[in-house]
Amino acid sequence: MQEAADITRQPVTRDYLVYYLCPPAVIACLLATLGTRLTVNLPFLDSLGYLLASVTTAWWAIDLGSRGIRRLFASWRPPATVNIVLGYCVMIVPLTFYFQWLGDVFANVYPEFAVARQESYPPSWSVDYLLHFARYSVPMLALFLIGALGYRYMTGMDWYGYPPDRAT
Repeated sequence: MQEAADITRQPVTRDYLVYYLCPPAVIACLLATLGTRLTVNLPFLDSLGYLLASVTTAWWAIDLGSRGIRRLFASWRPPATVNIVLGYCVMIVPLTFYFQWLGDVFANVYPEFAVARQESYPPSWSVDYLLHFARYSVPMLALFLIGALGYRYMTGMDWYGYPPDRAT
């Protein structure tokens, strides 16, 4: 019986590693290769570092918010996509503060990053900045939805939905 428990734990651990590390890494590598508005003048490894930090944090934050919403609305039992979208909405403000801080760190190191950053966003720590951030972070929500729902399709693991009701 102990062996059966150990066997079932290994795939779950592997699934967590694959789900929490691979999609953010792939997205960050793709964006670093294509070059984003902020990272186009940075060296590739520095651009990759920035994008790994930002995409991984966004991925984990949306996941955390989605799991919190799933627990909060357990009696209502909304679909997984609703949990994810609401989780994104809950985490948008904390992510705004994080990305503001991360941008300040990179702006202190790379002047071209600071120039690209100043060109298109309102003053920091304002409602305008929050709206600007929300507009530019919607693609991350779309990528997260594709990743979460695609992973559910491929593996059958639905981390944001609810188990089907069992007839007794």
